[in-house]
Amino acid sequence: MKKENKLKWIIAEAKLNRIMNRNKKLGRDVIYVFLDFDGVINVFREPGTPEYEEAISKKTFEFWDEKCICRLNALAKDFHIEIVISSSWRYAGLAYCIDYLHKAGMDDIPVIDTTEITYEKTRQTEILEYLLAHPYFSGFIVLDDGNMPEFKEKMILTHPMKGWDDEIDVRIREICTGLLK
Repeated sequence: MKKENKLKWIIAEAKLNRIMNRNKKLGRDVIYVFLDFDGVINVFREPGTPEYEEAISKKTFEFWDEKCICRLNALAKDFHIEIVISSSWRYAGLAYCIDYLHKAGMDDIPVIDTTEITYEKTRQTEILEYLLAHPYFSGFIVLDDGNMPEFKEKMILTHPMKGWDDEIDVRIREICTGLLK
């Protein structure tokens, strides 16, 4: 990472920490979950497996994994989360993404927005700008199968063939618990 870029992220991290600390003092307990779909809740099947053949036979792009969706629902029951779609699926529109999540079995979890739709910025920059423009959170986590080391311990990197598995779920819950202390 270039020196000026590293400085930008150090300054941004300090701003985010001030926002989170202020909101905790005000009693806000909202955790923003920046949700990628593919590789997190959509788990790609190995070509040639029965699961892959079944998905292909349906002629749809609906590769959600029911266990991943159940983990999302359980997280929402245990923590006050609000979802922000950071997935490239956001290009289809917020309503489409919400409909997709509900078809997949998501409970009534607030899906409040998407990150900015742009081709000029990195996903991590879009998330950072969203956080700074919507400072109503006491914590945040980023769930993605693409690494964003700038978010350090708030970034949960999933494996595209496993998605939000049990191991990831434990890490998410540890982070969420720590964010509320």
